[in-house]
Amino acid sequence: FASLIEHSSGFLALMESKSFSSTQTIARAALEVYIDILNLKKNGNYANYLWAEYYDREKEIVKSNSKKKYFRAKRDECYKLYDKNSNFEAITISQKFNMANFKAAYKSVYSLLSAHSGIFSLLNRIIENGEVNKLSQQKLFKSKPSETEIFAISLLCNFLLDACEIIARGHDNKALEFVNQLRTVLASRSS
Repeated sequence: FASLIEHSSGFLALMESKSFSSTQTIARAALEVYIDILNLKKNGNYANYLWAEYYDREKEIVKSNSKKKYFRAKRDECYKLYDKNSNFEAITISQKFNMANFKAAYKSVYSLLSAHSGIFSLLNRIIENGEVNKLSQQKLFKSKPSETEIFAISLLCNFLLDACEIIARGHDNKALEFVNQLRTVLASRSS
């Protein structure tokens, strides 16, 4: 949840500094965190996949076999905290989306937010909606956010509200009522 707040804060700072195309990378990272939150809500043992991912990354960074064995052992040790009878391996981002029942979002929203290099990146950074689309008539950076970046604002709001609701359900009705009121206020402002 803290990562989601931090990503949202970074997104806002980029929007305010008019670094619009960079906001998509932040929105993609926030979406990944949101998917992890949804999967943890469905099954607490999902944390084992996160541990596996962490230790697999650590293992890949080190050079010596003894360090690789150390991180493999640390990964396996973490499983005992959650599910003693299972063995977990790192899973792909696509598998995470499937587990969260967000397969369609992986193929659409995540795919769009992941296009951050090559020609797409160039066009996304300079082409403004409703403006002349000749490359020779473009500036180095666009002065207004694209539809994708504007759409990402509502995505982040939704991720934050859903995460707040998940946490509030673990507390009391007053916390949940506050989240629902906030959702209502934001929905009324968007129309």
